[in-house]
Parts: sequence; structure tokens; C-alpha cells
Amino acid sequence: MSSGWKLVLVSSWFQVIWLLSVVGQTRFQWLALILSIVTILVSHRILGLRLKSLVLLVVSGIAIDSLNMFANLLVFDTDVLPVWLVALWLIFSWYAFYLKSFLIPYPILLVSIIGGLRWSN
Repeated sequence: MSSGWKLVLVSSWFQVIWLLSVVGQTRFQWLALILSIVTILVSHRILGLRLKSLVLLVVSGIAIDSLNMFANLLVFDTDVLPVWLVALWLIFSWYAFYLKSFLIPYPILLVSIIGGLRWSN
């Protein structure tokens, strides 16, 4: 499979879990969490995804969101971060590690400009 098609497939899978987490929230949070964990474990087993680096990114994201929650910058109905947000951090970290390997051949300035333009709308 070409790298372009892999990017489309991986990005589509990320979007499925993102939609379950963000749009479905509590309704689909357990499904999103299970799919995120299975995705990471399968990627680790088959593709050799390094779990240590991924876990560090997940824990950092959850810690920052927890601090934002305690500072009342993020407000939820629960005393802890919702499950769907944890699922989101898991799948975001997985996607970031995939994108890193895909984008590494390109100059960082080009990636930054295109990424900034993509999210500026």
C-alpha cells in the first residue's frame, strides 16, 4: 500500500474515533476508549509502535487537561476527566506518532506553514 493511501486510512480511522469521542461524548465514550486502546496495542504488536514515548505524550496531555480542569478552564459534569477525553488523548497521541514518521522528510518550516494554514479557517 502506498504511503498516500496509508495516510488516508490512518487519518480516516483517527477521525472515526475523534467523532465518537467529541460528538458522541458520554454516549460512545467506552467504545472510543476500547477502540483507542486496541488501535495502540495492534500498532505496537504489528508495526512496532514505541509505547514508552506514546504513554509519555498521553500522560502529559491528561495532566495538562487535569490542571486546566482544576483551574476551571475546562468544566465537566464529573470530578475527573471524562473517559471520552482520555480516549481522545490516546488516539491523538497514536495519530501524532504516525504523522511524525510521514512528515519527517519534509522541512519543518513547510510543515508548520501548511499546518497553520490548514487550521486557520
